[in-house]
Formats: sequence, structure tokens, C-alpha cells
Amino acid sequence: MESLINMQLSKEEAKQEVSPSTEDAPKYPWGLEITLNDDSLTKLGVKSLPSVETEVTIIAKAVVSGVTERQSQGGENYRSLDLQITDMQLDDNLLERATEKLYGK
Repeated sequence: MESLINMQLSKEEAKQEVSPSTEDAPKYPWGLEITLNDDSLTKLGVKSLPSVETEVTIIAKAVVSGVTERQSQGGENYRSLDLQITDMQLDDNLLERATEKLYGK
């Protein structure tokens, strides 16, 4: 049997693992990104994918799927609320349609 190879990261490799560049840094906090798979896109009527950076409006109904409240020994409070989206609609021209409903074409 061959000798086992130690897979420990070097200091430089470890530094790269935990020190992302500003280019890799997220713009928004973790958990705020929703991923829609092909089945979900089909249900929502998305026939062709929009370009990256295109703004869309999300209209959604969600159910509270979890709540957490805790206090640490240092007196810091932590609260979180988990929402499971159950129904949603994607709309890239919501304002235009709402204006048409209110004032006509």
C-alpha cells in the first residue's frame, strides 16, 4: 500500500480559503438569494432567461417556517425569522400593468 499523503493546507492555501478578495465578496447578506430551477421557471411562465442585472419584481406569499430567539451570556440578543415562499409571481413590468389597471391604456 502506498504511503498516505497529508492533505493539510499550507498557510498560504489556508489564507486563500478564508480570505476572499473583494471581487469575491458578496454584495448582500447570506440567505437573500433565491434560486429558481427549470421546473419553477416553467411554472412561473418564464420562457427565456433575462440578462444578468435585469431587475424584476417578486410578488410572494410565504409561511413562517421557523423562529429563533436567544440571548447569549454576554447579554447579546439574537432573533431570526425563516420564511418559506409558497406562492410567487415574477413580474418585470408590474408598475406599467398597475398603471394600466388604474388609468387604462
